Amino acid sequence: MPTDSAEPLGDVDPDTVDPDDVAAADVRAALGSDDPLAQRRAVEVCETLADAGVDAVEPHLDAVAALTHGGHSAVALGAIAVLDTVAEEQPGALADRIAPLAEATGMHIVDVQLTSASALAKVVVDRPDLVAPHAPTLLRAIGSTEPTRELTDFGEVVDDPVTRRTLREKEEEERERRLSARRTLINVVVAAAEGAPDAVPDVVDELVALLDDVDPGVAAGAADALAELAAADADRVDADVPALALLEAV
Repeated sequence: MPTDSAEPLGDVDPDTVDPDDVAAADVRAALGSDDPLAQRRAVEVCETLADAGVDAVEPHLDAVAALTHGGHSAVALGAIAVLDTVAEEQPGALADRIAPLAEATGMHIVDVQLTSASALAKVVVDRPDLVAPHAPTLLRAIGSTEPTRELTDFGEVVDDPVTRRTLREKEEEERERRLSARRTLINVVVAAAEGAPDAVPDVVDELVALLDDVDPGVAAGAADALAELAAADADRVDADVPALALLEAV
């Protein structure tokens, strides 16, 4: 709805806004603002627009995608939520917006990695060709967020047992989300290698490196991806890659 507010979308309720009542110029201005609060309001408006239909939010998708890996996690999560809705309804609409979403998977904020991975998982089902070129970025994200093999021993720094237990539980919860995010990402790479192997760049070395990952789920996924690439073109994967020997032994 039009307002006299000097701040773009300042008087708009993001949850109830009607696509016909919000000015596109105000949405663009808020998305491009330096104020994280304005950006957050803008992506919330875009979520409502996306729920109304992809056509309503499509003009803003480039600006939304650019916010998926910024410095403000709340803004990034909101932007990813918009793209997730579009991925579910019309994945092809993200054809030119996959790169920033892929970059978001490398964020060390676990919820940003998890939600961006989930959005890509929706895209790759119907459009593996859109995701396949970004396999190197996804594999770097997996490799750079490998968890430690052991949880932190808080007993060395915290005396209170209740505090230690709280810290341990929080770390375990975050670790589970991290494992889920990384497994989703490797499954996205496997799906891309299966559905559009010719569009996957040379990632054999990166996949081989993940065979020793601390998470067996990631290691198994890397083996699957290697097998998919080899099935499509045996010359792309050396015969002595341990993953292939492992798969033949199963």
